[in-house]
Amino acid sequence: MAVWLVPGNSAAQAAPALQDDAVQAISRLVEEMVEPGQPGAGVGIVLGGDVVFSHYAGLANLDTPTPIDASTRFNIASVAKQYTALMVLELAQSGRVDLSQDFRTYLPGVMEGIDPPISVGQLINHTSGIRDVYDLYFITNATWYETDFDNRTALTLLNRQVALNFEPGTDYRYSNSNYILLAELVSAVVDEPFHVYATRFLSERGLGDSSIRRRYGVVIPRLARAYGNYGSGWLEDADIANTQGDGFMYASLPDLLRWETQIWGADRSLPDDLIEMSQRPIEGLSNPAYGYGLEFGFYRGARTVFHEGATGSYNTHVLRFPDFQASIVVVSNNRNISAVALAVRTANLAFDNVFTDAATYPAGPDVISDIGSLDGFLGLYELDSGTFVRLVSRDGDLFREIEWREPVRLIPEADNLYHYETNPNLRLTLTQSAEGRRGFALYAPSQSPQFAQQVPPTPDEETYPASIEGRYFNAETETEIILQHTADGEYVMVKNDRPRTLQLVGRDYLTWNDYRIRVVRDGRGLSTGLTVDRNRVRNLDFPRQD
Repeated sequence: MAVWLVPGNSAAQAAPALQDDAVQAISRLVEEMVEPGQPGAGVGIVLGGDVVFSHYAGLANLDTPTPIDASTRFNIASVAKQYTALMVLELAQSGRVDLSQDFRTYLPGVMEGIDPPISVGQLINHTSGIRDVYDLYFITNATWYETDFDNRTALTLLNRQVALNFEPGTDYRYSNSNYILLAELVSAVVDEPFHVYATRFLSERGLGDSSIRRRYGVVIPRLARAYGNYGSGWLEDADIANTQGDGFMYASLPDLLRWETQIWGADRSLPDDLIEMSQRPIEGLSNPAYGYGLEFGFYRGARTVFHEGATGSYNTHVLRFPDFQASIVVVSNNRNISAVALAVRTANLAFDNVFTDAATYPAGPDVISDIGSLDGFLGLYELDSGTFVRLVSRDGDLFREIEWREPVRLIPEADNLYHYETNPNLRLTLTQSAEGRRGFALYAPSQSPQFAQQVPPTPDEETYPASIEGRYFNAETETEIILQHTADGEYVMVKNDRPRTLQLVGRDYLTWNDYRIRVVRDGRGLSTGLTVDRNRVRNLDFPRQD
């Protein structure tokens, strides 16, 4: 059996045995998460090329009712990306695709409004800068799961784009658009519809119960319906969208486990070097944390290769431990079950005696900056994740405040180094750039450092509300925004005739749910437009129309 080696590892350990008490504990865990008569989940474990555990609980169909079993197929959502990337990698190894070439070499006429070259490899590891088509679609007021949204619809929207989230290769932002474009690229290169080529490719890998749905309405045999409970009973998802390449691959748990056995060397259906390359970061690209449809990280001292998939109420997670040749796969048709959490809890039960619990991340800054007085650092901050945090002083103590959470006192350890009173392992240090921009950094051994920037204070002058009122329009999404200030002091965004109440969190900075709206001004201070961010879309330009 071939041994899979990854950078920095001289040899993989032998796969640990799965103990009987762990088998029983994992089975109980799955059963306890699914009450009788509910949609459920399946969990499988592969060790050293062998399937050593699988367990199913709950119903695939609440109407029939049909139990979930080894024949049940699930929409595995973004877990499908690794298979799309694998198809591209095979075409690259056969010389039919060059990962360093602009992807439009193979898709002429696509996204002609974007000037800088974007390589095929940058699509694969999300460093292209291309905005996520689903977030673009939400901005138009459409709801993707209620509309027959497919690759053709996605291309129409992407072809209207004239800007990117960032210059290709300079940053990373996950975007489903990349893998929709990769599916179109594969189809163009092989001169065959993607769903036909991909389904045959999967079958040749031994995944005979896996397929790419041609279009909405096509019957998937033994399909698990997807359900969510929002407090008033179970509702079935409207599974109308049908893009290809980024997701919407339907597979049984045994098929997914069969691929995991090949990852660890058993009866491989592709050359060793191709499979092993597909499990590594992509050489020469700027984001080493995302490879061929897979992410890389650490858990309890062990390296991990993983990917989550979630669409509607379907959620799937694949979690690999290359140091000891192990995989855990979770599939679910229940929105109320987290596949990621279930995979991690399964790993804790299965491999507790293997993990080293080594701290992965720095517990504090290398250098603590001297910031002088705290006065200028009090106020509102925004974390990279989009969460707003306020630092306030009470009776000489510094507190952290987040909406809907209890305030937490920050305990000084040294000048400009604090820890949370509720968690001594969570430390905060204040920062200031050479340009004077204030922020803070959070450190904990269990997570990568998080950073926040201070939000400018809200304006108090009477003329301010009128200065941002107006009509704004973005041609890339064909979307209009009207900003208004009401008599009771609220700011309202009317987008495509639907009003939403905005929060003014800082000067020229307004928010609503996932939207971050910034006012653009000219040299005279007059409002000339807006830039809008929403999750995986950045800097969408809305020029002023009045």
